[in-house]
Amino acid sequence: IMHLIVLYGLPAVGKLTVARELSKLTGFNVFHNHLSFDLVSSVLKKKDDFFWKAVRKVRFDMFKLAAKKEKCIITTACYLGKESDMYFKPLISLAKKEKITLKFVNIFCSEKELLKRVCEDSRKSYGKLTCPKKLKKDIDNVGIQGTIPYVKSLEIDNTKLSSKKVAKSIVEKLKL
Repeated sequence: IMHLIVLYGLPAVGKLTVARELSKLTGFNVFHNHLSFDLVSSVLKKKDDFFWKAVRKVRFDMFKLAAKKEKCIITTACYLGKESDMYFKPLISLAKKEKITLKFVNIFCSEKELLKRVCEDSRKSYGKLTCPKKLKKDIDNVGIQGTIPYVKSLEIDNTKLSSKKVAKSIVEKLKL
């Protein structure tokens, strides 16, 4: 059985850091959202009509391959409201079709902490969002928690928790 753990939340909440810690505990591979984003953006511009379709295709093709090889994956994503449904709803359908065990983990933290984290230098290496004003727009759009309304999610506030503690909590609560 292939497990796909989706760590989602606003930009800068610590999804990739938690994914790496979770990988250490579970042995699951990490396929974070910027891998596909960076691959597609090396050929297409974000404003191109096909850009997001191409990103989704790269991700879904990797998930299908992993399912065939029974590889378990931790992936990361942002839920930014209805615009994100074009990714999450087909992902749920893909999981059913490919018999992938899909688990969602919503990671969130206080607005103050989020606005501090978004400015960290480590975010620049992947070309991640580093602008507090843009992040504030996302917060205003979906709220600080940004929960996907149509899936069951494990909810974790990591404002004061280390990534190791968050990963341990995920392992325990999802029985990984």
